[in-house]
Amino acid sequence: MKDVVKNRFAWRRMLALPAAAALALGGLLISAPAASAAETPAIIITSPLPGGTLQSRTVTISGVANAGASVVVTSADGLTELGRTEVPGTDGAATPFSVELTPYADDAPTAQSVLVTATYDGTPLPPLPLDFVLPAGPQDSAFDVLSPMPGETVLARTVVFAGTGDDGATVTVVDGEGQPVAGTAPVVVADGQWITVGTYDPDAPTAQSVTVTQVLEGAPDEEKTVEFALPVLLPAPVITAPTAGQALTGSTVTFTGTGTPGTNVLLAVLPTASLQELSAQAAEPADPEDPIVVDAAGTWSVTVELLPGDWTAAAVLVQLDENGQVANILSDPSAEVQFTLTPAVAPVVPANTVKTLANTGPKDVGGFAVAGVLFTVAGAALMVARRRRVTS
Repeated sequence: MKDVVKNRFAWRRMLALPAAAALALGGLLISAPAASAAETPAIIITSPLPGGTLQSRTVTISGVANAGASVVVTSADGLTELGRTEVPGTDGAATPFSVELTPYADDAPTAQSVLVTATYDGTPLPPLPLDFVLPAGPQDSAFDVLSPMPGETVLARTVVFAGTGDDGATVTVVDGEGQPVAGTAPVVVADGQWITVGTYDPDAPTAQSVTVTQVLEGAPDEEKTVEFALPVLLPAPVITAPTAGQALTGSTVTFTGTGTPGTNVLLAVLPTASLQELSAQAAEPADPEDPIVVDAAGTWSVTVELLPGDWTAAAVLVQLDENGQVANILSDPSAEVQFTLTPAVAPVVPANTVKTLANTGPKDVGGFAVAGVLFTVAGAALMVARRRRVTS
């Protein structure tokens, strides 16, 4: 009997608390009607305030309930439990509690509603709806690595690392041992983009991994690790004619050489005086429909029409797709061959220019951009990759 009287006085004290708590804290009260309040469990929600904006997406519901009560918080539809707690004690006295909810995902809406329920001594309370506002989730970062793609086998051992980022940030590329990839340098993101080029040794393993880090305001901001594969390179082709330093006459030059049977040859010919300049001029082979293919004996040949001058040539083995475009670089470039060409009858033309055939030009020459990064000469006045795919 004493316990019953004690509990009744405890409930009177608890039911007297909500009005003050609601005024001071904006709390919410779940209770029975006044006539039976002294015998019915009650719960006060003191935090968060209804409609309040929170500072974190990890939400804690706090309040006061009977010692020994079970408090459960669910989603607004009541189907998903978000958190629960047992109020300490067993005597039914008004006791503070808190329930930490399952953190909300970064992309969850900011406006949220939950149901708070409590059960004491087998008596359930009606669910209490509670609305609040979450802070905005993290903004999607602009940082990404677009080249090479994960799992990609790159075209050459000179690798273009490129992607997107936050303007003004600095991007670095390091290998699996944390060392900068040879040839790369920290690059500043401009107009949302960044690019740097690295070179791997011929004997480097084909399986490679790099970690690309964006540094923003002096501190690492984000990083991505990309695994990719280097191509297995064939032996470089050899230009056997013309020979280094050879003086030729006429208006055409026949290039011959050796390479891996069945492969295509991409040939670059440019004025020696323009090795450090990117030339937009181009010449064409005598018959642009014939591919430069290394035959079964390991030899290849092509005739190119040139104007008089001092020229340098180099070649590389390539794989062409069905459209005659370079699909893969198969070897390192050959050694450069420098030669001169003197006309049989000297024409009156500017020096170091390239004669183009009618209705042909750069648009008919495949693979300029891909092969350019592998040739040791800078720029190309002529890159000849015949448009037909190699067939066996």
